[in-house]
Order: sequence, then C-alpha cells, then structure tokens
Amino acid sequence: MKKPYSKILEDIFENEVCVAREWGRLSGNLHGKKIFSWRFFSLQWAKYAAVLLFGVILSAGYFSLKEHLFAAELQPFRVVTKKGERCSFELPDGSKVWLNADTELSYTGSYGKANRHLTLSGEGYFQVAKNIRLPFVVRANGIDVTALGTSFNVRAYENESTIETMLYEGRVAVGQEGSDSYVYLAPKEVAVYDTKSGKIDTRLNEDGISSDWRDGHISFKMVRLEDISKMLERKYNVVFLFENREMSDLRFSGSFYNDDSLEDILNVLRINASMQYVMQGDTVKIK
Repeated sequence: MKKPYSKILEDIFENEVCVAREWGRLSGNLHGKKIFSWRFFSLQWAKYAAVLLFGVILSAGYFSLKEHLFAAELQPFRVVTKKGERCSFELPDGSKVWLNADTELSYTGSYGKANRHLTLSGEGYFQVAKNIRLPFVVRANGIDVTALGTSFNVRAYENESTIETMLYEGRVAVGQEGSDSYVYLAPKEVAVYDTKSGKIDTRLNEDGISSDWRDGHISFKMVRLEDISKMLERKYNVVFLFENREMSDLRFSGSFYNDDSLEDILNVLRINASMQYVMQGDTVKIK
C-alpha cells in the first residue's frame, strides 16, 4: 500500500518541521474559498500583464525595425569601374546606366522611393525612366543635373577642369550644387561647367568626345591631345608624360574601335601631327 503524501513528507523532513501540522494547514487552504479567490485574482492580473508585456515587446520591435530600415536607406550602394573597364546596369526605378572607365557611381537605399539622387565621379550615360513625382538628379563634382525622363551623358572626372553634360533626348537642367539658377538644355546641346570660375556655357554638340564609348568606340573631334591622353589613360591603364608641353595643345579628330590597340592609336596620332612617342612599360612619353 502506498504511503499517504503526509507520511512521505514526514519521512523526508523529519526533525526539521512538524509535517502533520503543515500538511493539515495546506489541505485546509486547498479546500477553502480564499485561495481560489486569490488564484482568480492572480490569473486576471497575469492576463493584463501579458498583454502589457506583449505591447512593450511589439513597440520595441517596431522601433528597432524602423531604425534598422532607416539605417538601410542611408546605406550607400557603390558601382566602381577601374581603368580599362566599362559596365552597364539598371537602377531600381528602371533607369539604365552606362559607366565609362575609372568611374564611381553611388546612391542610397531610398533611391526610387523618396528620391532619385545619384553621385557621379567619372563619366556616365543615363537613360532615365519617367517619374514626374521624383526628379532624377546626378550630382557630379559641384553641379546638379536634373531630369524627369531623358537621355544624357555626364563627364565629370576629378582631374579635369571642366564638367560636360551632353543631352540626347528630353530636357535637363544643369546648375551649381545648391543653387536656384539653372541652364536648360535642348537635345544636341552641351553644358560646359568650369570648375574654377563656376561659370556654365552652352553650345551645340558639334565637337568634343561623344558617348560612343558605351559600345567600346573612341570618338573625338578637335579635342586637345592632353584631353585625349587622359581618356587613353583610363581605357588602357597607362600614364602619359609630356616632355614637350607644346604637343599637349594640339587638337585631333578621330574614331577608333574597342579592338584597336593603344599603339595603333598612337601611330595614327604620330602620322597626323609628326608626334614622337616612346613606350616604357605602362608609361607613354610624348616628345
């Protein structure tokens, strides 16, 4: 026969407590109304506490998620091309971008949601998806190029004294960063921003370096040899040194393809201008 619970407790706690008396008091409380009333009261408060705790956890989770999403929207996305590289890709809003060599483009996670702002260092061609609510803004070394839906090219290398915006379709506004004064371009027009004077001039796109670089072409019309050399440096990952500075101001027109070697291009320039050059590793010396 099994021992009653009171006897089992008495055997365990012998010489420590009066088990018979404690068991009797516990049994009486279990059959009384007082403990059941207290239990009901405790359960009610437990429900309220659980609801309150759930609300606190939910609120904390909401604010934590909100902070996480806000930080993610500020996190920049960067696309970088090295010398000799080009790339093309599509932005979250459907706009298409081509980046020339030695170029960096960045934007945040809020792009396409709260804004369509990009930061460019180098050269890029943009085909902008139309969105009247969110203007498309390219910030490039001190100027802002703003569009709604258009195609244009921005050339803004840090080692060049001018920034060129060439419009092909639609309409863009070009102005200094933070300024309320803009120059509006029509198709086939170019805005040239002088980084030293801060002045913006416009002209027809009759000369200069075209956007054929997207297809691997090199095309220019009446461009200074020094500017051509910078373009060749980025494409072929070389360095030009002008031992004869007079040669740097000579102007050339030409068109070359992606499979043309640097030596092929230099030989054409040499023949047309009686220019002498020497290649030493990755350095081209113009004499």
